[in-house]
This record gives sequence, structure tokens and C-alpha cells, in this order.
Amino acid sequence: MTQKLQTLLNVGLYHTKKGFDAYPYKEWMSFRYVCDRILEVKEDWEVKNLLDKLTHDGYIDTKMIDEVLHYKVNQAGHDFITKGGYNREYQEHEIDWNIKVETLKKFKYDKKAYIISILSVVISLLTLLFSLKEPLMTTILKLLK
Repeated sequence: MTQKLQTLLNVGLYHTKKGFDAYPYKEWMSFRYVCDRILEVKEDWEVKNLLDKLTHDGYIDTKMIDEVLHYKVNQAGHDFITKGGYNREYQEHEIDWNIKVETLKKFKYDKKAYIISILSVVISLLTLLFSLKEPLMTTILKLLK
């Protein structure tokens, strides 16, 4: 979906910048045409989702011309595209996700190391107690005799 949204914005931006002489409304472009021909999106629900996402984010303006929904990229959309658009947003999301995963893995290993260090301290103390137990017992026996 990210790639489709990015393509819709890029096509709209290209259309707005270049304009098509054969097209009667140079600054407006048919949303359905772009979805059908360029993205090969035929399902109505998917077209609606793409349109809803772009309008909700505020990157396009829509207008009905001759009972056909047209769109153009507004200034917010232009600024968004120049900053990397949906592709950059997706990449930042992936980077954040990878950081979280690696942090959890690191914590997992740190937890294991912590448990191992506690066990080694406990074993060391037990060894010390057992090693002191025999000389202490012999000292007590000598004192009793």
C-alpha cells in the first residue's frame, strides 16, 4: 500500500508540474484512471482506501468534474514528497522496528548474563562455606579435647 500511495502522489505531482495538453483539466487528474491504468487496482474498496488515506493525510485535494472524481497534489503533498514521502515514512518505521527488536534481544542476553553471574556468586559462596566448614569443625574438635 505504501508503494501505491507513493505512486499516486508522484503521478499527481508529475501531472501538476507538466500538465497534459490533451487533458481538459490540466491541474486535475482522474483518481480512478490512475488507479486502473498505472496501479492496476480494480477493486473499489482498495481505491476507496487509497483515496481515504491520501485525503485524511491532507496531501491531495479532490473535486468532482463531470461526475468523475479528480485529484491534485496540494502544497502539503508536495512538501511531503520532497521529504521522501511514504517510502521514507516506511523506512523510518522499519528502522524503529529493528531497533526495538535488537534492544529486546540485547536485553534477553543481558538478563541471561545477569542470571549466570548470580549463580556463579552463589556457587562461590557455597564452595567457600564448605571449604571453611571442615577446618572450623577440626578447630572446634581440638578445642573440645
